[in-house]
Amino acid sequence: MAIRTAEANWTGSLREGRGELALGSGAFRGPCTFKSRQPQGPGRRQTG
Repeated sequence: MAIRTAEANWTGSLREGRGELALGSGAFRGPCTFKSRQPQGPGRRQTG
């Protein structure tokens, strides 16, 4: 079984803060916010 790693840093409060997420493989490194992690956040598509 492959072992996968990631690193996340968060600054500020839960709702108003922001952070950065980086995959251990280097395939992705980018910003994240509370809103972007919610079903209706930017970058999410509607299902159903």
